[in-house]
Amino acid sequence: MCGIAGLVTNRQIGPQDHICAQMIESMKHRGPDDHGWLLASNGKVARGHLPADNISPQVMMLHCRLAILDLTQAGWQPMVRNNDRLFIVFNGEIYNFKEIRAVLEKKGQKFFSTSDTEVILAAYAHWGEEAVNHFEGMFAFAIFDKQKNSMFLARDGFGIKPLYYTLLNGTFIFASEIPTLLQYPGVNREANSQALYDYFIFGASDHREGKTLFSHIHQLPAGHSLTISLNDPTNLILKQYWQPTLSTANGITFPDAVERLRELFLESISLHIRSDVPVAAALSGGLDSTAIVMAMRKEMGDGTSFNTFSFIANEAGINEEIWVDDVVQASGVGNYKVTPKPEEFAQDIDQLIKLHGEPVFSTSMYAQYRVYKLIAQHGIKVVLDGQGADEILAGYLYYLGARVTSLVRQGRYIDAGKFALNAKKRPGVGMQIFNFTGEFLIPKHLHTLPRRIIGKPLEAAWMNSPWFANQNVVMQSIRSSKSDEALREQLMQTLTATGLPKLLRFQDRNSMAFSIESRVPFLNKKIVDFLFSLPEEYLIDDGGNSKAVFREAMGGMIPQSVLNRRDKVGFTTPENSWMVHMNDLVEDTLQANSTNDIPLFKQGELQKSWSQIKNKKQPFTRQVWRWVNVIRWAEMYGVQFSK
Repeated sequence: MCGIAGLVTNRQIGPQDHICAQMIESMKHRGPDDHGWLLASNGKVARGHLPADNISPQVMMLHCRLAILDLTQAGWQPMVRNNDRLFIVFNGEIYNFKEIRAVLEKKGQKFFSTSDTEVILAAYAHWGEEAVNHFEGMFAFAIFDKQKNSMFLARDGFGIKPLYYTLLNGTFIFASEIPTLLQYPGVNREANSQALYDYFIFGASDHREGKTLFSHIHQLPAGHSLTISLNDPTNLILKQYWQPTLSTANGITFPDAVERLRELFLESISLHIRSDVPVAAALSGGLDSTAIVMAMRKEMGDGTSFNTFSFIANEAGINEEIWVDDVVQASGVGNYKVTPKPEEFAQDIDQLIKLHGEPVFSTSMYAQYRVYKLIAQHGIKVVLDGQGADEILAGYLYYLGARVTSLVRQGRYIDAGKFALNAKKRPGVGMQIFNFTGEFLIPKHLHTLPRRIIGKPLEAAWMNSPWFANQNVVMQSIRSSKSDEALREQLMQTLTATGLPKLLRFQDRNSMAFSIESRVPFLNKKIVDFLFSLPEEYLIDDGGNSKAVFREAMGGMIPQSVLNRRDKVGFTTPENSWMVHMNDLVEDTLQANSTNDIPLFKQGELQKSWSQIKNKKQPFTRQVWRWVNVIRWAEMYGVQFSK
């Protein structure tokens, strides 16, 4: 796990040694163990630890290393192969690198390290750009092919590892994080108006075809590669090499599906615990993280000790400590807990905003941040996490509405009614089941009145609506459904667009802030394609129980108390009480002169809304945190807004 950055240009940009140093320094948290650079110009290549003076490069490649596999200098980057033809900077892990290496060795390839980085280069040398189809893992890398005079970039199929880019005066610049890109002089900092609207109203980000909250900064989409010729770096050849498949239900019986899913999950865990350093796990007490811990115990054996780390909320209703303790007792693992206080959040808020580079949708990201801080304090570099399970196993409550929608559209009205009544009994669901269903059944261009009725309008009093209209912002729901298998349709949408991408960004920044590699074994191509081939009732059964096939697959492996849980908590923070406790910080932010300079707000309405919320005259809304986040983000990064 590392940080990468670089550029490709065909014009004279002058020596880059000072800029190299700044960009490397900005991402050292991603790779504190070592760093390296490469500058190429007119067929000549220089590499080292300190940027060379007086080189005006056509290609620049930067790397900060977190050593996980092959801890020796043989794993140093930028790495070279094939007689100084191919050069790579790589962030991530290829879990099946040993298997790929064995195949390539049989084809005559020789290796000089035990790293997965060299396997990527060897695979590219053998298969070319098709090499990405052989990788199981999380990755973002750039390969400079001196012979072809081109740069090839790729990102893993789920977008677990980040890769951002921008064009500046004909120069292509890329980096693992937005703050690193912003170290390059002249990068445009204009805000993306549509993305800001989606963020405020829906808590959405990272979902519109690689767009970010900066108009001129983009993400390479998950499962895509990008090829750039040094002759014309503005001609970006984008190619999608993989996406999940929503295949026709394969006719497998439920018992057989249970057995197959169990096999695939244990196989994925076995791959994800490969490491030359100790491995730990994040443990919330829910089904997903518990399954990971118990599967690790099974795969590592009873004689291997490892630790788990947990966030414990200090408010009833969101405290999962009893289930955490059950898992610890059943597995015999070590466990460390953290319970952040609102005053600690107030002290860390600017650091949290700075490291993410873009706003985050709720304060729950701080809980995750503190867990990773705790992990770092115990010297752990690799952690397994349950991210992605909800998006492939239908874990969120709104998937219940999608399931009802499927039944209605299939003409199974009685079944739909029975299902809704059963699901309504789940903790935290109640009448929301009908809101969820309406969101999918009602076309999204007709959501204005229904959302106003349930207190979630598409426009708010604090919004400067004319400004959004002048920016041609589309004010409508980001969720839509047309299929008669609405649940499977929504799983694809949340996995690839509206849900998972932002959560993976949050996880990456929170873990890398403390130089920790966070691995997500649920995001495995075989697992996802298998689950997406199953009938919807295998995921949410007729009783409204989510993750049905996985619960059954984990039977006998995880504690029954966790298996029987029907509530959904996760890393949930007491956001309402935290923001009220932080009243001084909230008011100072809303009253700041910089807030008045942000045209998307009516500053007076912001202050009025907050006064009513803190005095309990108006229901609390997560938009309070989003106001604070955007205002402080805009000031911190010098964000510009169209007038």
